[in-house]
Amino acid sequence: MRTNIITISKIERAIGLSIIVGLLLLVYFVPNWFLLQNVCIFKMITHFDCPLCGMTESLHHAVKGEFDNSINKHPLGIPTIIALIAGAVQIAKRKIYALFLNFIGLFFGAALLACWLLRIVL
Repeated sequence: MRTNIITISKIERAIGLSIIVGLLLLVYFVPNWFLLQNVCIFKMITHFDCPLCGMTESLHHAVKGEFDNSINKHPLGIPTIIALIAGAVQIAKRKIYALFLNFIGLFFGAALLACWLLRIVL
């Protein structure tokens, strides 16, 4: 069985790595006062948490190594950091596996829906 590999150019590699590193730095250096704000438009309108509510704070704690706080805020914070790092490694190697791209979207879509439904039910 042959694995589909997507080869990327130098400029795509630079852009991809810049985005990932920028996101990781952003969640690391996000100010504490921002984490306490409710900026979710969905929650403002419906008064219900959206599927991503708590994700910024979860990513912030995960990047800082506070894994218990990360899981408490949103269970997908740590897997998101792992996926970003795995994506960065693939981009650095200039090859991205198509299976990774397909799986990551399906995994996070299903996991977000499951987490959201559990929050609503519980």
